[in-house]
Amino acid sequence: LVFCYLVVPPAAALLLSRRLLPVLMLAAGLGILATLSGLTWSFHHDLPGNQCIAVIACIFLTVIFLSKKLVSRLQKSAQPAPSHSQANLNA
Repeated sequence: LVFCYLVVPPAAALLLSRRLLPVLMLAAGLGILATLSGLTWSFHHDLPGNQCIAVIACIFLTVIFLSKKLVSRLQKSAQPAPSHSQANLNA
């Protein structure tokens, strides 16, 4: 669980920002949200708390990673392809 707290929320935060202060705030917020969500899930389904917290944190990381990839792919497909006629005029 300690390894999960030290690695997963900061990794997810680094996917969202590259500046130090936002990364620190996002990592803390994601860690708190993972803890509260994991403990709630653990309580309602009678599961071990530490594993639920780790699973929720990893789900956050996976969702952020996949959504970042999807947004990147959509932005690339939305850009117009360079026109060959413009390239011929400049040559």
